[in-house]
Amino acid sequence: MQSSGPRLVVGHVSDRGARIWGRGDAERTRLRVTATSSEGERHEEVLDLSHAYGYSGVAELEGLKPGTNYRLEVRADGDPVALAQGGLKTFPAPDQERPFTMLLNSCNFHGWGPIRNNQLASQRRAEIAKGVDFVIHAGDQVYADKAPLSFSLGEFRSAYYRTWGDSSTQSVLSGQANYMVADDHEVLNGFAQDGSLTKFQRLLLWSRGQGGPAADQYQELLANGRKAFDEFQSAHSPRNYGPEARYYSFAHGRHQFFAMDTRFERHNGKGQMIGEGQRQALFDWLTEHRDRPKFIVTSSPFILENVKPEEKWSSPEFSAQRHEIIEFIAREKLDNVVFLCGDIHASAHAEMTIESRDGTRLTLHELCASPINGTLQRGRHEFVGHSQGVTPDGTRFEMRLDEESFLGKPAWGTSNSAVMRISVDGDQVSYETHRTRKHDSGPVRKGSFTI
Repeated sequence: MQSSGPRLVVGHVSDRGARIWGRGDAERTRLRVTATSSEGERHEEVLDLSHAYGYSGVAELEGLKPGTNYRLEVRADGDPVALAQGGLKTFPAPDQERPFTMLLNSCNFHGWGPIRNNQLASQRRAEIAKGVDFVIHAGDQVYADKAPLSFSLGEFRSAYYRTWGDSSTQSVLSGQANYMVADDHEVLNGFAQDGSLTKFQRLLLWSRGQGGPAADQYQELLANGRKAFDEFQSAHSPRNYGPEARYYSFAHGRHQFFAMDTRFERHNGKGQMIGEGQRQALFDWLTEHRDRPKFIVTSSPFILENVKPEEKWSSPEFSAQRHEIIEFIAREKLDNVVFLCGDIHASAHAEMTIESRDGTRLTLHELCASPINGTLQRGRHEFVGHSQGVTPDGTRFEMRLDEESFLGKPAWGTSNSAVMRISVDGDQVSYETHRTRKHDSGPVRKGSFTI
């Protein structure tokens, strides 16, 4: 029986509903998920679980009241003691504009036993997350390819049990809405549809009795990692683009969000970061909400550029798709867009100014927060401070890194591991970068801008 690991995750929350993830085990195959308000309003859903989905499932609570706090409880059928408890606050109605605060974080490396373990970082994240309306997890919520390399479905599930099982992580996952997108370490470093295993990885798997032809071995690993991601992360996300899509959109009042899947649709040989269906969904979403503030979640930075780009939107193999998005934003004159990202093992704010062919100038913003707990951090010299470019249709763009916002590699160690607390009030955005491996009295970086 698997008794450790996460039991409750608050997923997508709207003004009148919520998707609540619960997990039992072989001896607890039926769960009751309840939400109770301070006024005694009570909602309950029953989950029948099976081994095929790791004894996990999602309760869809409906009929909740906007802007209301609910206490959550997950209980095995017939058991008087709750498996897990948590809470949520429903979002405001779609036509309302309410100030809100979100936490942006990514890259949650669990460590090698006592070495670089994430206990302190998890505790600090939980402290910093108190009072936020929701949390954006921008990729690498687990490092399934590290200590040890996961291959079977059971091994991938164990990576989640190991990384999400501590009390501090559970308090974040069960305390408010959580929105997640994938990056590579959910499956394998640098993975794509047309990726491959390294010789060392293949030999390691062969030594564990998990050998086979190279292509079959890679595809089996990818399939198991994808299924684990669907069980633990995608399951509680919005389902507004169908059951197979791992991209989605949601709203907090008038403020709109689109969460990209830049990993499971990635194909290096085709220069594809996202598929055609997702690209069209993004463009339709942008135009549908053209007059409202918009946030795009992407695991890899869209505006920020590395000096040696690799696997990023600015990398040569993916720059054509980046240019298509820039051209669309310019053509539609959309200047109220903010990108939210992780991945880069540094935290910063950057801007992109776009000038369309008719001379219209637009400004986009990007906030990056990474890592929660890392073994690697990147210094300022690894990022471009200023660049200019032109897309194939003649749209000009200029990127600038906000130097005062940058937090990267310190003189030694990884003490600059961090998360970002972002507050939004209408078209005003302010951010605070908080370190997770240091007990600072406040943020080490902060700033604000208008969208």
